[in-house]
Amino acid sequence: MTITAVSPRKAYVASGASAVFTIPFKFANASDVLVYYNSTPIVIGFSITGAGDINGGVCTFTAIPPNGTTILFLRATARAQTTAWNPNDPDPAEAKENAFDKSMSIDQEEDETFARTPHYRPQFNGGGSQIDDPVTGQFLRHKDNLGNVDSAVPALGAGLSNPVSFAQGGTSGNYGNASALAAGLALARWASMGTLTPVAGVLTIPNPITGNRFDVGAGAISSITNTGVPVGAVLYLRYHTGGNVITSSAALLMLGAIDFTTSVDDLSIFQYDGTNWNEIDRIIATVAFNAGRFRRGDGNLASPNLSRVMGLIGVNNAGTPNSQYDLSAAGIVFYNPSDGAVFVKNNQTVLTNNVLTAGPAANGRDQAGVFGTNVWIHEYFIIKRDGTVATLSSLIPPPVGPTLPATYIAWAYCGAVRYNVTPVLVKTHMRGAQAFYEAVQGVLITGAAVVETAVSVAAFVPPNALKYTIVNEPTGGITFQADGAGLLDVSLKLRIVTGADWRVIRGFHNGAGISKFVIWPLQDIVMPNIGQQFFYLIVIVNATSAITNLACAGYTMPNGGE
Repeated sequence: MTITAVSPRKAYVASGASAVFTIPFKFANASDVLVYYNSTPIVIGFSITGAGDINGGVCTFTAIPPNGTTILFLRATARAQTTAWNPNDPDPAEAKENAFDKSMSIDQEEDETFARTPHYRPQFNGGGSQIDDPVTGQFLRHKDNLGNVDSAVPALGAGLSNPVSFAQGGTSGNYGNASALAAGLALARWASMGTLTPVAGVLTIPNPITGNRFDVGAGAISSITNTGVPVGAVLYLRYHTGGNVITSSAALLMLGAIDFTTSVDDLSIFQYDGTNWNEIDRIIATVAFNAGRFRRGDGNLASPNLSRVMGLIGVNNAGTPNSQYDLSAAGIVFYNPSDGAVFVKNNQTVLTNNVLTAGPAANGRDQAGVFGTNVWIHEYFIIKRDGTVATLSSLIPPPVGPTLPATYIAWAYCGAVRYNVTPVLVKTHMRGAQAFYEAVQGVLITGAAVVETAVSVAAFVPPNALKYTIVNEPTGGITFQADGAGLLDVSLKLRIVTGADWRVIRGFHNGAGISKFVIWPLQDIVMPNIGQQFFYLIVIVNATSAITNLACAGYTMPNGGE
């Protein structure tokens, strides 16, 4: 029998359904077939039949290979001549054919191996090319145009520096491992290091820098060294003793460009820009500084220009209600007007503001002179860098805000309280963003206009209020006098802009010929604050008279708690 031109290898990917695999090439002995199971050669766990069959044989695994298992059969005929011809022995054809079959099998296997081996194209005529002995850590290269190969150390191409610079697409530094590379490129928060103590105002960073989290001992700080520090590196400093006075400068730029006196366990976070250290974040006790800040595309830090007070409770002081006002809150977001930074404080207990305390003063007013009468007094929480919180009263609403006392850096707006002609603080209860008068304030008494008429609420609604609530004045909402036939048909129209009805309240009654005096109450009406005024008119179809009495029950403040 002849041996056909068949490849002496066969690969399968198991389906997980069968343990039997066909070997489609002839092999003389079962031991001539190499079996690879998931790329690993194996010699047990299977059996092979069909040795000597021109059509090949079968491999049966003891256990069904799982789905996805790679199976490879590779023929490796023993390189040995086992046929002997003795003098005067018979010369059977089968012996000759088996010997030739073995030789052909080896040739096929050599061809298969050669096909998997790098080799030169037929067009290349380099003669007897050689490969030199290998050298650990070096690379193979063509050392000449004759096809000879040796080992060599890689060399930098023309114009490349070592290490490769940023401009050439490198990292500009030598790093021993991936973690060191991430740290050097400021991509990772490095390991915590030991304690650094300032000397003569200088905080010296180790060179080389192998960590970026340090405790800081006692002493003033006016500069931080940068030798060996990569551009963009982030430095975490925890002041474990407190009392450090850090002087802000161009080379050591603190938040708001304001000097900072630390307390125990305060934390500053700096970033190196290649020339200077810039403070980008700060955490102080329960106060989180720079919360919500982000770096804009131009590289500057920015934050929303908003303060916020959540869970606000405000009320006239029980002991001195005419001039003092109590404030507390579940959460406060302070706004720094100098640089836009925001700071967070939770669970603020009751603080009392005294409008008679000359200022700018914590828990007093923001001006030296007394407040005038018939004005709106705006109440604020204010905060120091050490986390101390106080109150401040001002005639100036956001976004400009108050004049802060010395050492206070940020404010959070609460709301406004009326300081009347007496002058006393009108009794007002603040709950969240809502302010409620303890007694409703009459804004329109015996209004009888039958043409559109403006009503000012400037004495009852702050100029920055979002909306306010109109209710019955205690004497009644709308009072009508029926005509002689006892008929009533009257409408009260409320408008927030001229010429357009916002709410229409119509009264209709058939008195069956009996003259009546009727009072109809109003439901609460929420009005948007547009110019601290609204318009009204009474339309009479049937009635001898009609008047309305309206009051303001409260207003909504823009303090973020709405």
